[in-house]
Amino acid sequence: MTATTLTHTTPVRDSILATGQRLMAAKGFSAVGLNEILTGAGVPKGSFYRLTATWPSSTPRWHSRG
Repeated sequence: MTATTLTHTTPVRDSILATGQRLMAAKGFSAVGLNEILTGAGVPKGSFYRLTATWPSSTPRWHSRG
């Protein structure tokens, strides 16, 4: 089984990014944690880590999503 990175568009990725964007717009970037985003998107934390090859390479996407 190969890992899927957040660089590919998938319904799960889109849900995580949309939820993160909504929460960060409401509360501010520093007031939102990963658990809150994943809970809001309905994604278990273990599934999230399997979806991403590396967390640091995914982090800038929160800021660049337009």
